[in-house]
Amino acid sequence: MTTWTNRYLAAVMRAVPEQTRDDLDAELRSTIDDAVAARTDGGEPQEDAERAVLTELGHPERLAAASVDRPLHLLGPSVYLDWRRVLRMLLMLVLPLAAIGTALVRILAGASAGEVLGGTLATTITLGMHLLVWTTLLFVVIERTGRGPDRSDWSLEALPEPRPDGGGRSDLIATLIFLATVVGAAVWDRFVGFVQIDGAPLPLLSPELWPVWILLPPAVLAAAAFAVALHRAPGWTRSLAAANTLLSVLVAGAVLALLAGGSLLNAEAFELLAEDEDSVRTTVVVGSALGTVVISGWSILDGWRKARSRTGR
Repeated sequence: MTTWTNRYLAAVMRAVPEQTRDDLDAELRSTIDDAVAARTDGGEPQEDAERAVLTELGHPERLAAASVDRPLHLLGPSVYLDWRRVLRMLLMLVLPLAAIGTALVRILAGASAGEVLGGTLATTITLGMHLLVWTTLLFVVIERTGRGPDRSDWSLEALPEPRPDGGGRSDLIATLIFLATVVGAAVWDRFVGFVQIDGAPLPLLSPELWPVWILLPPAVLAAAAFAVALHRAPGWTRSLAAANTLLSVLVAGAVLALLAGGSLLNAEAFELLAEDEDSVRTTVVVGSALGTVVISGWSILDGWRKARSRTGR
C-alpha cells in the first residue's frame, strides 16, 4: 500500500466508530487492492490506477457514512414530509393564539401601539423558533432511532389502506407537541410569567389553582392516550366519537366552572393591568367561555360526523 491509500483509509477510519474500524479497514483494503489489480492487469500504471480507484470511491467521510449506514443530513426523505406537515400545523395553530394573547395582555397593560407590536412580534418569533427547534429535534430522534417510515423499498403492495378520517403519524405528533406546549405555557405563566411587574412574574392564571393542577397530568395523559388510540384505529368509530365527547365535555365543564367561580384567572392581574377592571374581566371571561364552548362543540360534532361518514350510519 502506498501513502495515498493509507492516507485515504486513515481519513475514513476517523469518521467511523472505533469498534468497526478493524473490519472496515480490512474490507476496504481488499476492495482497493482488487480494483487496482484489475486496472494494472489492463496495462495502467500502478500509481495512476491507485489514484483512479481512490477517486472513484469518493469523499472518505461520505464513504464512511455509507459504510456504517449513518446519514450526513439532519432530516432525510423518510421523515421530511411528516416533519413539514407537523410543523405547519403547529405554526398555524399555536402562533396566532400566542400573538393574540400577547397583544391582548399588552393592550390591557396600557402599552403603546409600538410596544404592543414589538412585544407581539418578539414573542411570536421566539415561540416559532422553539416550535421549529423542538419539532425538528423530535424528528431527528425518530429518524436516528429507526422509528421513521421506511420509504427506500417502495412498492404498490406497501400502500396503506385509506384513512380519510383517522389520525396519521403527523396528527399524533402534532397533538402530543400541542399538549406539551399547553403544559409548558401553564408552568411558564406560573413561575416565569408572560407578564412581569418590577421583575416579578404576574401570573395570568390564578395562583390558587396550583393545588388543583394535580389534575392536569391525568387530563393530558388522557388526551394523549386518545390521540394514540385514534392513530392506531383504522378511522373514527362510534366508540372513539363517544370518548372524544366525554373528554370534550369534561374539559369544557371544568373550564366553564372555574370561569364562573372566578377561580381560573388571576384577579390581581386585572387590577394591575386594566383601568376598567370589571369591564375587562367580564369581556375576557365571556370571550373565554364562548371560545371553550365553540371549540368543544366543534370537536364533538366533527368526531361524530367522521364516525358516521365511516360507518354509514
